[in-house]
Amino acid sequence: MSPRRQCRTDANHAVLLQAHRDEGWQMISTHWAGQHVAGFPDAIGVHPISRQIVFFEFKDGDGKLDADQIDFHTAFTGPIEIERTADDVRANTDKYMGRL
Repeated sequence: MSPRRQCRTDANHAVLLQAHRDEGWQMISTHWAGQHVAGFPDAIGVHPISRQIVFFEFKDGDGKLDADQIDFHTAFTGPIEIERTADDVRANTDKYMGRL
């Protein structure tokens, strides 16, 4: 059995989850899933209007994707958004409502 990967949350993880919830998204934190699936995103959300399911990678500051995250993002064909701020949350709320 292979060892579990270390997983951590970025400093803004809880803030971004709450910003999504404030916009009406249904959110689940999945940062723990990286222990089992290399590069798995930090959260999954359901848009409040379009019901679109979107994966989210949270990064604080100028944090970059690591190699496992790049591989996951490349292989996964569904929507994955990288967010750093509440402004990113608002922009994605509009994007998935079709307002952008």
